[in-house]
Amino acid sequence: MIRSKFKKSLCSWLDLKLQPVGFERKNDTWNRNHNGVVEVIELQTAKSGSSCTLNAGVLDRDVHLLVWGQGYEGFAIAPYCTAHARIGQIFGNNDIWWDYDSPSITDNLSEAIFSEVIPFLEKMKSLKAQRDWIVGTSSPLRRFPLPAINCAVIEYKLDNVGAANGILSEIVNSGLGDWKLRAQEVASRLGCNDL
Repeated sequence: MIRSKFKKSLCSWLDLKLQPVGFERKNDTWNRNHNGVVEVIELQTAKSGSSCTLNAGVLDRDVHLLVWGQGYEGFAIAPYCTAHARIGQIFGNNDIWWDYDSPSITDNLSEAIFSEVIPFLEKMKSLKAQRDWIVGTSSPLRRFPLPAINCAVIEYKLDNVGAANGILSEIVNSGLGDWKLRAQEVASRLGCNDL
């Protein structure tokens, strides 16, 4: 209960930092809209409830439409982002968690957000940067096909139709159940009907 109150207090404190730069909050997630791209910052609490980390990402509305066949409505959260990361990935090292009990948590979060997360989000507004991030950080296709599908759509939007077709073909040929069907639907929307 005490940690829950502290988390609410921490979210209110983060509001004071993030609202002046255009972010709005819902629960423990902040969104900022910019020309069809939603920037997302999410405060994630550990299962133990004793610490937190930051997730960040961008949801490109055009990419989402081509992947899912419908526009994204409502408040974006990190798992639905076109490209996303944990703060540790942005820093280029292992996962980073801050103890809620730490007296320096607000300083650490503020430093992380303004020195790393917001610059990451600014960079990720570019489709090329999103593609490069996905290619450089995504897990193998068999475990997490959604980033690969996002990457295929981005390749298509960057006029790399052959690359898009190759990624979608790999997903279709891997027989990943629902993901195979999703890749076929995306291919159809992109005009790659030979899959």
